[in-house]
Amino acid sequence: MSAESFIKTFQFSGSGGQPTEVDVDKIFEMLHVYPDSARLWNLCGDSIQLSDGDRYSLDNARKCYETAIQRSPDDPEAYESLGFWHDIENDFETSAKYFRLAIQRTKSDVPRLGLARVLAQLGQKSDAMSELNHCSDQQSVELKILQDEIANDLWYPE
Repeated sequence: MSAESFIKTFQFSGSGGQPTEVDVDKIFEMLHVYPDSARLWNLCGDSIQLSDGDRYSLDNARKCYETAIQRSPDDPEAYESLGFWHDIENDFETSAKYFRLAIQRTKSDVPRLGLARVLAQLGQKSDAMSELNHCSDQQSVELKILQDEIANDLWYPE
């Protein structure tokens, strides 16, 4: 089975389709076979962040994303994931850096939405709103909600 086939067919075993530590173990087993698969490293990082249990830490997820970048420096997914990872850690400056790197590599609005949220948390409300104006899908419900939240200072630093 190729790494791509594994990714396409893999199903998480936790309730509601959530990853478990056993799922993460299976992904690591595949990484022994396909250590150069950036997509597999991204899947591993995402699964660690969402998995139950405490065998894997958030730092393990960060290392997976960093390895994905080493394997495929032009793939936006790991940059985006590191943007969210650093956001969760309240490291907003680093988060913004990774979202900007993802934006340079994709047409997706997801890292742009992440960057806008982080800029708002840094108190840069006008920059955040400006970033949202660059989203390709201006009718997106998620975009409209975030615009409203930023306009009403719901992401402003406390």
